[in-house]
Amino acid sequence: MNKKHETVHDTLTNITNINNITDITNVKNLIKQNNELALNEVAPLSVGGVIVPKVGVGREIAHLPEKWRSAKFDLFNNATDDELIKGKYNYTLSLNIFKYNHSEQDKIFNCKAKLNRTNLDLFNADIDKTGSHYKTCRSLRDELRVIYGTSAEHISLNKFYQSNYRGGKARIIDNLSAILMRFANEHQLIMIYKNETYSYKLPNTNISPKARQSGCIGSLVVTNDTNEKYKKINLDDEGL
Repeated sequence: MNKKHETVHDTLTNITNINNITDITNVKNLIKQNNELALNEVAPLSVGGVIVPKVGVGREIAHLPEKWRSAKFDLFNNATDDELIKGKYNYTLSLNIFKYNHSEQDKIFNCKAKLNRTNLDLFNADIDKTGSHYKTCRSLRDELRVIYGTSAEHISLNKFYQSNYRGGKARIIDNLSAILMRFANEHQLIMIYKNETYSYKLPNTNISPKARQSGCIGSLVVTNDTNEKYKKINLDDEGL
C-alpha cells in the first residue's frame, strides 16, 4: 500500500482520524501553518509503518524496523487500589523484540519504558538533547499536546531501558523511546526508533487471565511485512 503525504504533520492527522475525532479543521489549519517548519525537518518520520517524507514523495516501509521479525507490546498498570481510586496510574510498557536469526531458537531482546509522567523529567535525563532522535520525540510529543489538549487524558514520553541486563543498574537504550496516549476507551502507543515513528492501538481484549492478574491492560503482537522469512527446509534437498 503506497500512500503519499505532504508533510510530517500529516502523521498527526492520521492519529486524529484513528481516534474518531470528527472535527479536523483545526488540525488541518495547524498543519498548514506548520508547513514551513516541516520543510526544515532533518529526517522523515513514519507512522503505522508508512513513511512520511518532508515533501511530496510517498514510500512504503515495514510496520517495524526492518531488522525486527516481530515485536510484542504489553502495557501494565501496577497502581495500587488506593491509587486507582484517586485516578492515578503506574504504567510500564514491556517490549519483546524478536530478531531474524534463521534458526530454530528465537533471539529475544526485552526492554521496558515507564510512561507515567506527563512532564519530561525522566526523558530529559541522560539523553543527548542535540541529537535528531531527541528532537523527533520532543517535536511529536509537543504537537500531540497542542492538537489533543484535554481530549487525551494522558500523554507521556520516555526512553526504554534494558530490563534483563544482569550487570547491575539497568542500561538506557539509545534511540528508542515511546509516547503513550490514553483516551476514554483506549490506549495508543507511538514508538520512536531513531527518527522513525510507529503508531499502534493497544487492545485489551486478547489478554490472558494470568497476564491480566499481573496488571496487563493492553497487548499487541506486530509482525514485520518483509520478504525475509525463516529459512525453510526442503525435503527434496534432504533426499526425502
